[in-house]
Amino acid sequence: MTFDLCDTICAIATPHGNGGVGIVRLSGPRSVEIASKLIIGGFRPAPRFANFVTLKIGDIRDTAIAIYFKNPQSFTGEDVVELQAHGGAMLMEKILAACIKHGGRLAKPGEFTRRALMNGKITLSGAESLINTIHAESDAELLASSGFSVGELFKKMIAIETELVNISASIEAALDHPDEVELVDVTAQVKKFIKTLKQFTDNAKQSNYIYNGIRVAILGKPNAGKSSLFNALLGSSRSIVTDIPGTTTDCVSETVQIDGYKVRFVDTAGIRESINPIEKLGIERTAVAARECDIALVFDDVACELVKDKPFIRVTRKSTVESIKAQIIKLLVGTPSHSIANLRQLDQLHLAKSALENALKFDTVDQLASDIQTALFHLSNITGTNATEAVLDEIFSRFCLGK
Repeated sequence: MTFDLCDTICAIATPHGNGGVGIVRLSGPRSVEIASKLIIGGFRPAPRFANFVTLKIGDIRDTAIAIYFKNPQSFTGEDVVELQAHGGAMLMEKILAACIKHGGRLAKPGEFTRRALMNGKITLSGAESLINTIHAESDAELLASSGFSVGELFKKMIAIETELVNISASIEAALDHPDEVELVDVTAQVKKFIKTLKQFTDNAKQSNYIYNGIRVAILGKPNAGKSSLFNALLGSSRSIVTDIPGTTTDCVSETVQIDGYKVRFVDTAGIRESINPIEKLGIERTAVAARECDIALVFDDVACELVKDKPFIRVTRKSTVESIKAQIIKLLVGTPSHSIANLRQLDQLHLAKSALENALKFDTVDQLASDIQTALFHLSNITGTNATEAVLDEIFSRFCLGK
């Protein structure tokens, strides 16, 4: 995806729909000029002051607040104007169309943040922190994105990257001038880097639970109490409960938060032999739920057999809703870590770690140099120092138009 920094971009920065206030954002060299054409009496703003103005879009008038952020003291590092008008969806579209008519270009997804990255106002990990914050669906996701924003991952990866660049330079010197430059033993340094990367990759499961949630299957024979437990865990009557065996003939699921984690409980059809074709289909789906769950709540030995290779909690008469919830988090998450990478970053960390492990086994100096360069490539896709366009497109495609 190509971007022209000479353009002045614009977009609606607030969610689609009707609201008390809506914001149209402009960024680029013509931001003030374009805004001025929409404001009665023009726009001669002092930076960072809220200006009470009247917008004129054709025959439509609306009172608004206009704020000017002068470059480089703005989110994007460019001249930025925000027009804060009444938040009717139709009005927002009219204001945006007027901005485009007077020389603005509709921003692409994430283009405001991408310009901030290109202008040195934000790091790549900071941009990912931002998108994770916007899309967070649980307290755990918000905490993880907060960890990105303070820069722990970024700082550690930059430190490794800097040292690897120096190592790479010394290796290249030894290759170019073998008679004059001796190859320095980098084993200790590389092992230190691998240990640091392992601190993040070891938290892969926890990262998965943060971003994808925890799937919990409730398994057992008919009338074991599965639906009653399901309802108790949710705090609402989501599943039908009767004394008739086989009442639940399909999987019923719902998501709640436990200690900040998204937890999806799945109530399943009772496990038994049946000639009822509908119930048989439900029991087949029970088997699928057992295979796909992260942990199961089991009522009997038949259910245990379905998840014998997975973590499970045996439900007894003494089990309480609170004790079950606590056990789910304890068994899967353990002690929450503050060193959490997102799933894309984890993939790059694994690849960088693998390259460094290969570097320790090198047979030739050329192979060592190649492995170090491979590790640097994957680290740069985290730090953003040399991230590929494909990686940047992947990240920023998740942003909305106004961010």
